Amino acid sequence: MITAIYSLSYVYGAEIMLLFWFVCAAIYLCVCFSVKANRTPKGKTNVWWGLFGADGLIDLLWLFIYYRNGNYTNYGIGAAAGLLLWIPVLAVTAVIVTSLNEKA
Repeated sequence: MITAIYSLSYVYGAEIMLLFWFVCAAIYLCVCFSVKANRTPKGKTNVWWGLFGADGLIDLLWLFIYYRNGNYTNYGIGAAAGLLLWIPVLAVTAVIVTSLNEKA
């Protein structure tokens, strides 16, 4: 999310990047909290920490992809591929967090 916020002042259309982040995060939270094990106090904490960890990983990936040389690199429509990395990272995070919460 930090990369998306940073991009708002430098990149035309960065609002879409931020909106995509929020929509995916909201879907992650809805999916995670639909499982009973994730609604316990410890489970809620793990879900939020999973979101923050996934966000940190994605921020590093987006930073490397879009700001590799210190300036924004415009990939055109191909830039959407970098955004789509957010979906599998959140999916894997949801599976890991849910499996950890079900074991506890």
